[in-house]
Amino acid sequence: METRSYYLDAIRLLFIFVAGGEPPTGANSEGASLVFAGNTRLCAFDFWMRYPDYLADELLERFDQTGDKAYLTLAEKIFSSEEPDLRRFPMIRWRFGAYERMDDALSILLSRGLIRIGGRKLVDTVLETDFFVMPKAIQTTTDIISEYPTLQWYIDRANLVADIANGRGGAALKKRQYQRIEYADTALGEIIPSITNDVLNRLEEKLNRVAT
Repeated sequence: METRSYYLDAIRLLFIFVAGGEPPTGANSEGASLVFAGNTRLCAFDFWMRYPDYLADELLERFDQTGDKAYLTLAEKIFSSEEPDLRRFPMIRWRFGAYERMDDALSILLSRGLIRIGGRKLVDTVLETDFFVMPKAIQTTTDIISEYPTLQWYIDRANLVADIANGRGGAALKKRQYQRIEYADTALGEIIPSITNDVLNRLEEKLNRVAT
């Protein structure tokens, strides 16, 4: 029988909302500290949280674009910490990419007044939902880390994912994730596979090049 903690899912999503939220605009955002735009964007963020090897691949891309060795170091740390084995939490591919129903985790955040869910709107032919992050949510993330320091990884990783997302919307993030052939070729309803070996080879090649 499958066992999982929807409370841990809720914590992960809470950190994503805080890291990826933007200052609110509009009357329907009254009382919110931040707005996280779109469930497609949420799934894209969650995918990089749950697939460290794909995130490492993005870090290598950022290194190629900027020459900033900090991104190379971060990618190396993902593998030295064995994250692709220890922290991978599989998702299935559905019509618009990596997907999982988040109703249970979101209901936990809603019932505690940490988020509100805004009206749905059509964005690039997809019905999207805004998530309003309440002041209590930001305080809760601080309280969680204070009480459970081992969960610092979640806020650090959510901030890193937000940096890699670089302000892009859900459609752009999904398009980027589809550029990985292993992701794009996954059959609908099947689990998106690991790319650990390929990314590790890329990392080693870049580390050797930098060292020479």
